[in-house]
Amino acid sequence: MALATLPAVLTLAVLRSASSLASVRSSRSAAKSPSFQQFVELRGRDYAPGSEEYLKRASLYVRAAKAVDSHNEDPSRSWTATVGKFADYTAEERRGLHGLVHDVPGEGAKEVADGDMVINLAARKPTFPESFSWGHLRSMKRVKDQGHCGSCWAASALKALEAHYEIAKNKTVTFSVQHLVSCAENAKHCGGTGGCHGATGDIAFQYIFDHGILTESQYPYRAQYEECPKNLAATSMRATDMGMLGWERLPQNQYWPMIRTLVEVGPMVVSVAASSGRGGVGIDLYERGVYDFCVKDAILNHAMVLFGYGKTGHGSGTVDYWHLQNSWGEDWGEDGKMRILRRGESAQEQEESYCGVDKEPLKGSGCPGGPETIPVCGSCGILYKGVFPRFKQRRWRLR
Repeated sequence: MALATLPAVLTLAVLRSASSLASVRSSRSAAKSPSFQQFVELRGRDYAPGSEEYLKRASLYVRAAKAVDSHNEDPSRSWTATVGKFADYTAEERRGLHGLVHDVPGEGAKEVADGDMVINLAARKPTFPESFSWGHLRSMKRVKDQGHCGSCWAASALKALEAHYEIAKNKTVTFSVQHLVSCAENAKHCGGTGGCHGATGDIAFQYIFDHGILTESQYPYRAQYEECPKNLAATSMRATDMGMLGWERLPQNQYWPMIRTLVEVGPMVVSVAASSGRGGVGIDLYERGVYDFCVKDAILNHAMVLFGYGKTGHGSGTVDYWHLQNSWGEDWGEDGKMRILRRGESAQEQEESYCGVDKEPLKGSGCPGGPETIPVCGSCGILYKGVFPRFKQRRWRLR
């Protein structure tokens, strides 16, 4: 079928003239999205013009571009969308980017609630700075790209581990995501079977604590599951050698433990609702700004690394945000990172009160026999779960 046989409306939409992707970034009043053919050239797609695949992708792209342009026409918006590298993905392909599954709450982790914890969360609430970030770490300047594999759980856990290793040792190392994808088993099949089909940061940290971890140069990323190589223990960096004492999980849906741990301990893996959005735009089409399209009834399906928080100007006032690093490459979002609305102390509705219910924890996330629903609080459910590695020595501390 030739492109000329497309319905007139679709043809006009696909072929309309527009500025390049670079110009979309340049102005508050964002330019219209590129045509599909421009997108194909900019993103290096190899669809044969007029083929069934080309027409399918064109239709998906046009739908996304229309939603992006409509969103960006609002001058009061706090964030800007873009027809980035996922704009021609199907819904199934976008879901495949997530890859987070939940374990049974309370299992496996040593929660930060006992007398052996890194920080005393029961102590008087200290005064924290208005803004804080671990973005100065050399390890946080490198962004992982999980590709088409749903390995966010592994990528985010290792990014957090790399950051804590640098905090403790003042050294940098890039650990092997492929090692976890191939070897860390999701024995309970919580929404998946592990590897590219989903697991948790808890599983990643426990595997590292038990078996150690290879570096990226020892076992490069292939973005697919393959059989775990034998005899890895001899060449893996052991948890004790890197200074890792274990891993911990924050109390569920609590704001101050997350803030305090972030400031006094370091970055952490958090669960977020990556499919949260409205009007056809969501996190996958995020380009810049403070994302405020999170719904209360968040379906937690993705893992990111929380490494900071802050405040920025918006309109005549300011808006608070969480700062996260994703594992979708540097060509997504703000150089691989994003800011999500944070309802701080001055907000009318604070994060601990912005609560809903994940009504589908079994839809690619729950464990067999687990709860049918789970309570989730904070923007995109960010307060539900924070997980981080525990180290014995830290060179940076808040005094």
